[in-house]
Amino acid sequence: MLVAFISGQTIDANLLSAMSDADSTDLIRINIFMGNQLDHHSVRSTTANMTKIEKRSYVISEMKTLAENTQQNVLDFLDGNRAIDKVENIHPFSVST
Repeated sequence: MLVAFISGQTIDANLLSAMSDADSTDLIRINIFMGNQLDHHSVRSTTANMTKIEKRSYVISEMKTLAENTQQNVLDFLDGNRAIDKVENIHPFSVST
């Protein structure tokens, strides 16, 4: 089911092999890397006249906003599958202040 959800994205050959070798009840550890990134040129021009502390605060805020806007569908999908014991141990990584 996870493969269907992320169709069109690159799936590592090792993961595909592990999935084909696994029983239907086996859990496989994976890391999902999101393709969305901050526009570095925009960040650089926006923060050009800021102090180091202001830049840090701005960048952290922008990264958190990007994560909230782009990762929620994946987290919702994983949470839904956790409820039916197909997923466990979800650990989203985030920027901390």
